[in-house]
Amino acid sequence: MNKAIAFVRNVWTTFRPHFFAVSGAAGLTGMVFAYQDPPVWKTATTFLICFFSYGLIQALCDTFDLETDRINAPFRPMVTGELPVKMMWVVLGSLLLAVGILFYFINPLMLAFQGAALVLSFTYNRMKRIPNAGPVWNGLIVAALPFLGALGVSDITTLNGFPREVIVFAFLVCFVYAGFVLTGYFKDVEGDAKTGYRTAPVYYGIDVAKWHVIPYIVVAVAGILFFLSDQVSVGSNEGSSTVFLVLSAAAVVTMVSSSFILIRNPSQHNSYKVLIWYTRGMVLYFLSPIAIVHSVGAVAASAGFLGLMEYFFSKTRGTYQA
Repeated sequence: MNKAIAFVRNVWTTFRPHFFAVSGAAGLTGMVFAYQDPPVWKTATTFLICFFSYGLIQALCDTFDLETDRINAPFRPMVTGELPVKMMWVVLGSLLLAVGILFYFINPLMLAFQGAALVLSFTYNRMKRIPNAGPVWNGLIVAALPFLGALGVSDITTLNGFPREVIVFAFLVCFVYAGFVLTGYFKDVEGDAKTGYRTAPVYYGIDVAKWHVIPYIVVAVAGILFFLSDQVSVGSNEGSSTVFLVLSAAAVVTMVSSSFILIRNPSQHNSYKVLIWYTRGMVLYFLSPIAIVHSVGAVAASAGFLGLMEYFFSKTRGTYQA
């Protein structure tokens, strides 16, 4: 029994629960924009898969990144040997198969996005060897979540059936999340350099690469302008403009503050704080468009997601790795 509990705990740790809010927020907003009152089981299953999908993606990428993690994060269960890699593959294979079966019964088109996300995940580590390619490549993986969320709660059966808001939101998810990935690279400079990864901080140096996060913030601001101009077509509710603007502005200010911290001190040790603040802003940014459809729901979701994320973040502070 103790071994079983330890195994489950190590799998849970590998899934990085402090980032579940990221994938959950990306999927939930896609669901809200396309919601067509499906059966409750479809709605609940779609949300849960989106919420926990960060863990599957991260664990899958980690199985290819053990050499680097031995330097950057030697405490992780697959590195220490507490979680055998072969057993992790069994867990991942079983979960991905189960998800695929559920997707088939919810909306078969979801399988196409699952397949695309898996291909991107399997090739992500190779893209880290190309300067500037890694963040956007990883962003494309997470950008599948708004589409999966939309498909899970609607009768969309073709790629051209998605609401425009879902497509634009997925684009924003890709690039705002890419900023998160780039920010995370600063805490891994030592291991990435020694194992041949050519991330921006390794290839350009941290004093040049720290400026690369700015374009991702600009994309985030452009997204706010789009949704403010597009509210009528979505069917906004009373007060939605104000709530959306407050939430999205707070999100951008938080991400900008993270960038200022990085620009002032892009050291590997300081980058943990940078990543945490960027993540807070990013999750709030992903949830803010919900206000256009349901302002109270957006506030409630933001409070719940951020509160849960803070709880899990509190478990990582002793390692300076997230």
